[in-house]
Amino acid sequence: GGGPSEHGAGKAVGEFDLGGRTVKVIDIHGHTPGSVGFLDAGNNMIMTSDAIGSGCVWAHFGSIVEYAASLRHLREVLKPLNNPAILPGHFYQIASGARGKPPLNGRPLDKQYVDDQLAAAEGVLNGTLKGEPYAAAGRPGILVARYGSAEMTFNPATLPGAAPARQ
Repeated sequence: GGGPSEHGAGKAVGEFDLGGRTVKVIDIHGHTPGSVGFLDAGNNMIMTSDAIGSGCVWAHFGSIVEYAASLRHLREVLKPLNNPAILPGHFYQIASGARGKPPLNGRPLDKQYVDDQLAAAEGVLNGTLKGEPYAAAGRPGILVARYGSAEMTFNPATLPGAAPARQ
C-alpha cells in the first residue's frame, strides 16, 4: 500500500512487475503483525508463507481479531480466481497431522481451507469454538482450535474481553 522506503523511488509499493508477470502484495496479519502474501492472479496462485499456515497457523503471536479480518480480505481477493494454488511456507506440513488423514490425504491448500481458517478464528472470537492445550507450541496457556481442514493456535489471554494477566 505504500510507505517510506530507502529503495527505488522512496516509497514501498503494493505490487511489482517481474517483466510480464505482476505480483500484488496482500496483507494477511495473524501469524505475525507484518505477514503478507504474494498474489500472482495471472498465474492463479498466491504465496502465503506462514501467514495462514500449512494446515495449522500459529496465530498466538498476533491478534485473532486482525487475523479474522485478514482472512475475510484474503477470501475476497481469492473470490475471482478459479481454484487457485495456495503455496504456504512449510509445504511438507500439508500432509502431516489432521490434513494428512482422510478425507484430505495431504491435499494442497484451497479456498475451503481459507474459509475453514476464518470459521476457526470467528468461532474462537464468538466463543462457539473452544480450544484445547497445544503442547507443540512449547508455551504454557496456548490452545489450538480446529475447524474443517484448518487448525489455529491462539492465546486466550489476548482475546477481546479476556481478564488481564496477573503479574
